[in-house]
Amino acid sequence: KKKKTNTVLIAAFKDDKVLESFYININGQGYEEVYNNKEVKLIKGNNTIELSLDGENTMSSVIIEKK
Repeated sequence: KKKKTNTVLIAAFKDDKVLESFYININGQGYEEVYNNKEVKLIKGNNTIELSLDGENTMSSVIIEKK
């Protein structure tokens, strides 16, 4: 029996390359700097992940619903 995973791996791409550093804001908790990628644990319900290059301005966002 396979165990379900409750995590996602977050990475940012620009010009077909992985960014070495960027910022993410998870569920409105404030931006944190990430280097290459970050594994994020999902909570039950909606999970909002925002991406920024400068830690202030959101460039992209996604909402993942975990049931």
